[in-house]
Amino acid sequence: MPAGRDQFAVRFHLHPAARATRLTDGHSVMLLMPNKEVWTFNAYEDRVDVEESVYLAANDGPRRTAQLVIYGRARKVMRVQWTFAFTHAAPGAGPAGAAGTRRARGDEPQLPL
Repeated sequence: MPAGRDQFAVRFHLHPAARATRLTDGHSVMLLMPNKEVWTFNAYEDRVDVEESVYLAANDGPRRTAQLVIYGRARKVMRVQWTFAFTHAAPGAGPAGAAGTRRARGDEPQLPL
């Protein structure tokens, strides 16, 4: 098999209101939501990058955003493992941000589509 034919990329496109910062371990990204909640995306042993993307669902046309990308080689990796985990809420974010609480589906913030 020619070199590179087994390469893959898993992409997670973010809403423009979410802010992504790659952490120094190279496997994690901190996500800051508009309501000040902080989530962590972790790709475990795989490298994750933050790259430019385009959000196409806005009523006012395309908007600049970011995407999280996990790169790998299919012959070396049998599976891709990743998680989104609630980290904490900034002070004043309200009771929905309390550690260990989960929101009901109806309580999820609505993102404009």
